[in-house]
Amino acid sequence: MQTAIRFKPPEQSRSLTNSSTSAARGTAARDALRKHFQERLVVRQQLNRRLVSYQANKTQPGLRWFRYKEGFSVDLVQDALAAGDGPVLDPFAGIGTTVLVAGGARRRATGIEIMPVGARAAKAISCVGNAFALDRFEQTAAGLLRALAGKEADASFRFPHVRITEHAFPAETEDAIAKARAFLAQLEDQRIRAVLDVACMSVLEEASYTRKDGQYLRWDHRCGRTLRVRSKIQAIEASYEDRAEQLDIAKKAWQRLEDAGMDPRLVCAHPEVFKAIPDASLHYRGVALLSRKRVQEITGAIDTWERSPRPG
Repeated sequence: MQTAIRFKPPEQSRSLTNSSTSAARGTAARDALRKHFQERLVVRQQLNRRLVSYQANKTQPGLRWFRYKEGFSVDLVQDALAAGDGPVLDPFAGIGTTVLVAGGARRRATGIEIMPVGARAAKAISCVGNAFALDRFEQTAAGLLRALAGKEADASFRFPHVRITEHAFPAETEDAIAKARAFLAQLEDQRIRAVLDVACMSVLEEASYTRKDGQYLRWDHRCGRTLRVRSKIQAIEASYEDRAEQLDIAKKAWQRLEDAGMDPRLVCAHPEVFKAIPDASLHYRGVALLSRKRVQEITGAIDTWERSPRPG
């Protein structure tokens, strides 16, 4: 069986002043890997960006319930399954796309996932796909809604905050979370409990003052925290929405670069980045093929600082 190996671009340095050196090292390492595995590589044009990312699952029942951008499509799994008939192992199972699709095709499949959020979502999807008692689920879900409108839950069911999540929810949402957790804890049907657990978990971000942004949390001004005033370049780095707006880059293009594991700032040359970090011109001219004339039109004369000593 031939296997198509898709190389992920090397992780870019967060320091733009050092990015040219990092990019060069990454290119050399990637070229070495490609040369080593050249005889095993198969170019398959049909494996487009939609197939190798989670995007194609947005219309898939179950898999669309929980946004898991590190995942890949059902079609990609089906394509791989067609290449052989043996057992299937996915050591990084995520929300279980590979295992669920393989199981649906009556193939033996095992998935391993270290992240609890992925394991929970996979379990819930599996429960619904295997003789799920829908009428009983609807009755239990109605009971959950009644519980949310009922009396206050015991303090032991309050959201177990860590430092980074403190003040993430309004007071009424904190109360609702405690009520939901108390209700789920007393359910005897573990399958229904698993599905309702993921249903509640999937709306936490919408009900909070935060928004996940890569490795960070973006905070709403209503949270009550003292929010740090950021410089323009810090704002560019901080959130997807701010960056897309300030850099005037199409959101779809920005998202595609992030999905590919690239830092869009290192690919899309823009005046705001030049003004904030002039040395970025060195990187852009190298990897974005930006002409010297174009840089001068944006930032003015660059001879002096291009030839000047660099700190560190």
